[in-house]
Amino acid sequence: MRAQFDDLIEIGALFVGSILLCPASLCSAGTDSLHTPTAGAARTAASALYDSARAVAETDPTASLHCALRGLAISRSGGDLRLQALGCQLTGEAYFQRGENDSSEAYHLRALDLARAAVDDSLTAAALNSGGLMAYMRGDPTVALQLGFEALSIAQRSGNRILTVRIDNHLGLAARDFGASVSDIGFFRRALAEAIALGDSEGIAITRNHLGSWLATRGSLDSALIHYGASLAYRMRTAPGSNSVAVLDNNIGNVYRSQRRYREAEESYRKSHAISMRTGSRNLIATTYKNMAILARDQGDHARALDYARKAEAISLSIGLSRIAILSAQEIPPNLAAQGNFHLAYDSLVAFIRLRDSLDNERNERHLAELQVRFESDRKEQIIQQLALEQARSVRNFLIAFVALSLLLGIVLYFLYREKSSAARELAARQKELEHLNAALMARNEQLQSSESHLRDSLQEKEVLLKEIHHRVKNNLQVVSSLLSLQSDGLTDDTSRALLLDSQDRIRAMALVHERLYRSGTFMGIELADYLADLMNHLQASHGSRRVRIDVSSDPVSVNIDAAIPLGLIVSELVTNAFKHAFPGDTEGTVQVIARSIHERECVLTVADNGQGLPPPPDDAGESTLGLQLVHILVEQIEGHLEITNNGGTRFDVRFPLTPGS
Repeated sequence: MRAQFDDLIEIGALFVGSILLCPASLCSAGTDSLHTPTAGAARTAASALYDSARAVAETDPTASLHCALRGLAISRSGGDLRLQALGCQLTGEAYFQRGENDSSEAYHLRALDLARAAVDDSLTAAALNSGGLMAYMRGDPTVALQLGFEALSIAQRSGNRILTVRIDNHLGLAARDFGASVSDIGFFRRALAEAIALGDSEGIAITRNHLGSWLATRGSLDSALIHYGASLAYRMRTAPGSNSVAVLDNNIGNVYRSQRRYREAEESYRKSHAISMRTGSRNLIATTYKNMAILARDQGDHARALDYARKAEAISLSIGLSRIAILSAQEIPPNLAAQGNFHLAYDSLVAFIRLRDSLDNERNERHLAELQVRFESDRKEQIIQQLALEQARSVRNFLIAFVALSLLLGIVLYFLYREKSSAARELAARQKELEHLNAALMARNEQLQSSESHLRDSLQEKEVLLKEIHHRVKNNLQVVSSLLSLQSDGLTDDTSRALLLDSQDRIRAMALVHERLYRSGTFMGIELADYLADLMNHLQASHGSRRVRIDVSSDPVSVNIDAAIPLGLIVSELVTNAFKHAFPGDTEGTVQVIARSIHERECVLTVADNGQGLPPPPDDAGESTLGLQLVHILVEQIEGHLEITNNGGTRFDVRFPLTPGS
């Protein structure tokens, strides 16, 4: 039963969930302001057109597109990046409502670039959310989740709570394709609670639509109708005849179809079809035709089912709506077989398999393109290293030649000075020869300077690429941490939840190193004091233990990435162990984290607590010693030495070289 609702969850979210939440300033200026040369007048005119585009986005997408494009042209003439970003967002939304998905995605990507250039967090988060929705439509939930989590992080940082409701709805849709590994209902419940707290009627309607679809896929049809009905009542009050109403009619029709209330299902589909034909939404037209094909098949009208399925497939392929295209093509073979046309049924089944495989191949080709970019980056780094070696050789040869020639010139001048009267013509000839040689050396020097300039540009490009790598690694680690957090929400076993929390702490310790390297811009190392402070703040917040105070102090020590990640994991393990075992019950205490440099070549990292101390090791080293085993392994990795003192508390001293191998 779940497959009958998957596409409608998606389409419903895309129509009513990607509402732009960064409104332009309201104004009363009309079209007379279009010819006013001042920047203020241009902003006023563009804002008025954007308001008009937003007002009719779901009821008249063509008019919305016209207003958005006119406003965007005015914004470009005024040079306002924020207004341009908003215009691209509205244009992309209008194109999507019309079913022109390629154009929609292109404008959303442009909106993201402009929003980042304008340093506008709300616009950036909205553009990332739209990009994630488009990736989900293409059948790429991994990219959809990555963009969604990045959008959620920015929206939460900027305090845009209404936008977080929209993003949580998007993440719930994308999480569905990960099955049991990610809880999609968790996103919807969080979105509904936040929307109710804010009094966000639009957000409540969006989320109740998605909750209705979630319930319908699990057979709770009556409950699904309650949620759909509540969402539809709001839509009929605020935007009757809109695409959002058509989506809800479609979803309600699916429930009626599952309940075998075929007459009511067909009436709902026809209402949805009438609205989508008027608004020109090819996304919704294709979806409705596909659902009408299933309804006709259930009623035994295989000829009508074939007609609807073929229409749905043709429209879906023309606009890149992969999911609907596959589901529509899947309906054709059984209807042909039911008519006794087994030869065509077989051909249609082969065509369906080819279509499904080709869409999978498109997704694989995009991943291959990403791998190709990484390969090119590695190859460029090798070229840079080769150029650096060649320049070093050239400089060395130049210096040798220059010294040799200087000595030769000194010797010649010395002898010429002693024999000046008898070798005047010979001196002139040699001077001329030296002038030619000097000219050649100057030309060679200019070539070397040019090579040095190219090499400097290449090295700068390498630094940019390396910075982007650290940024992406940090983002990917944050995605993994978020997924672990979502997984732990669905667990009831405290031991499993604790293990996931420990894994999150380790991942956060590694992510902080990459974040520090990304911010520093030097990539040579990170300051241990700042890193330890950030890590302790995270651990304090993660374990919620305010009765245990953490004191952090450090000498100005810089460590490279090879030492920073093991050190972060060591500190995370020891401090977490202190939280869990050093202070039982409501005992209060202090954990000290100290880093001291010794002779500028070694460092001693100390983690000490004034708790109850380590218990004697058990006969069979089990779970209680796993953390300590990991600490020993990490200490060996950085060529360090571990000392443990168990007197009036526990003290761990890790002595390690700042330069491994020394």
